[in-house]
Amino acid sequence: MESYLAMLGGLLCTGAFPATSTALAERAIIAMERQQLGEAKVLAEQALTILSAEHLDDYIMSPLVHTVAARMALHHGDLPGAREHLVQAARLRPLLTYAVSS
Repeated sequence: MESYLAMLGGLLCTGAFPATSTALAERAIIAMERQQLGEAKVLAEQALTILSAEHLDDYIMSPLVHTVAARMALHHGDLPGAREHLVQAARLRPLLTYAVSS
């Protein structure tokens, strides 16, 4: 875990915000699969914060972050929040290709 945190810190220091938000979203998926839902929620929120702060809402990996956030919102009973994140993910779906799966 420490090496993972060091890697994220390194990504943030170098300005690799798209990679950092993607890594956080992927880590949230792993946490969800392990039933570590509190950790998954924190990771998803951190990924969303990076998207917002760095104006990455139209970035090609943003659908992944929004899909993870939708899943967390749904788990917490926030249907409007889940719908909002799914709308954002769907809006960007045309950007996804076979190189970047949907």
